[in-house]
Amino acid sequence: MSAVQPLLMRNIEPADHDALAALWIRAWMLTLPQIRFDERELFIRERFHDYAQPPRHARVACNEAGQPLGFCLIDTNLNELEQIVVAPEFWGKGTAEAMLDDARCLSPDRLILTVNRDNPRAIAFYRRQGFVETGESVSPRSGLPLLHMEWRAALTP
Repeated sequence: MSAVQPLLMRNIEPADHDALAALWIRAWMLTLPQIRFDERELFIRERFHDYAQPPRHARVACNEAGQPLGFCLIDTNLNELEQIVVAPEFWGKGTAEAMLDDARCLSPDRLILTVNRDNPRAIAFYRRQGFVETGESVSPRSGLPLLHMEWRAALTP
C-alpha cells in the first residue's frame, strides 16, 4: 500500500516531543483503552531521549507540511523495532508501511518486535509485512499477553 501523500522520514528532534507524546497517547488509548497511556507519558518521553543516538534511532514520518503522522523507535544493535505509532487518522494509509521501510533500511537483515496480543490490527499488519511469530510472554508492566515476531530479509520472497 502506498501512502496517500509523500512522507519525509527524519530523526526526532526535541521540538517534536510534545506533539509525538500526544500522538502516542491518542493512538494507544484507542488501541488498548484498558491501559491509561496518559499516565505513562513520561515513559515515551524517556524513550525519545534513549533513542536519540545510534545504535538507537528515533524516527518521525512527516507530511510535506511537516506535520508528524507517526514515529518509530529502532535499536539497530538488537535489530529491534521497539515502537511504531501512527496517528489514528492515518491508519491504513501507508504511513506504517513507510516507517517499516525506513526501519528496514536501518536494519536490513532482520527486525524483531513485541506486540500486544490484544492488538489484532498490528498483528495482522506485521504478518502482511512478512513477520512470523517466534514466541509469547506477558508484559510485566500491564500483565497483558505479548507476541514476539521476527522479520528476516531471507524469509521474504
